[in-house]
Amino acid sequence: MPDQPNAPEWRLWQSAGQFGLDLAALFLVELILLYCFGSWAWLLALPLMAGVFYQSVQRQIIMIRLLPDPSEPSRPLWQLQWANGRVRNVVWRAGSVRRQHLLLLRYGHWPWQILLIRQASCVSAAHFKALKRALYGEV
Repeated sequence: MPDQPNAPEWRLWQSAGQFGLDLAALFLVELILLYCFGSWAWLLALPLMAGVFYQSVQRQIIMIRLLPDPSEPSRPLWQLQWANGRVRNVVWRAGSVRRQHLLLLRYGHWPWQILLIRQASCVSAAHFKALKRALYGEV
């Protein structure tokens, strides 16, 4: 789908807090593997964890766009763009969470099809509020 010049868009990056949480989760998995399988688990799990971490960085979503849907004007069309250039049109599903400084948006049926957006991932607090307003109306 071609880019729309006037389409609202939100650029995102991984916040330092989220990066720390991701590293802590990977380290916790590594410790569990070490406890369960012994010292040789380091040889197996370290390359696996490095691969998972690399994939999570490559699959990071860097932009959300709100486009008008030509087939149904009453419903907006949301688009996600990943760091590797892949673009996907999405429909937000039930199960999303809205907090003051955090959004957890479901766009698929699988557990990994969730978009976690912290306020620190946006350019500013106003930028984050504009995204919440576009998603939920008046906040």
